[in-house]
Amino acid sequence: MNSLLEVVESFRISCQKEVLNEIHKKGVNIAIWKRKPSKNILSYLDSIARDKHFSLEIDSKDLKQMETILPKSNTVSNLEFAKEIKKLSIIYENITNQKEHTIQITTVDKMQCPLFHVDFLAYRMMCTYTGPGTQWIPNSNADRSHLGCGRNNHLIQDFSLIRETENFDVILMKGDLHPDDPKNGCIHKSPEVFLTPRVFLKIDAS
Repeated sequence: MNSLLEVVESFRISCQKEVLNEIHKKGVNIAIWKRKPSKNILSYLDSIARDKHFSLEIDSKDLKQMETILPKSNTVSNLEFAKEIKKLSIIYENITNQKEHTIQITTVDKMQCPLFHVDFLAYRMMCTYTGPGTQWIPNSNADRSHLGCGRNNHLIQDFSLIRETENFDVILMKGDLHPDDPKNGCIHKSPEVFLTPRVFLKIDAS
């Protein structure tokens, strides 16, 4: 894992969490904080994600009750994952100034959105814990005039340059409604899911 800051076009990648603040720069539409996986969190998620329909939506005002809101496991404590959610919620709030937000934890066993798209909001934070990560492309590899046309091959110039986040990467993306950088939302989509269910966290403004 490279500890140096990677600066290329519309994105920023680093092993330092401060990289997420780069999202404020005009032209930058995705910042990625690379982290090492936590064995305790993976064990906990494995124990509860066996139910392929497991999902949970939490309002930011309920963070203090996180340990009681999260499902219990017979074998693994939920405390570390509760701390993880609180930490990412605080980071999201501090960077975006969006105090009221919603945290969703979802388990899926199939692709949710096959088309590359942008979100119609200001910010979105995501972290995939198991399974394939979010796929995205830098601005230089896209013809944004074809957004919403329903065909990835019209939008993407070089499919070999599609990027995919790794497990435990924290990504903060701009959407097209960002007030200071409008119509520069990160172009992304959900990945194909095969053998391993995908468990991910998503934070949006309420």
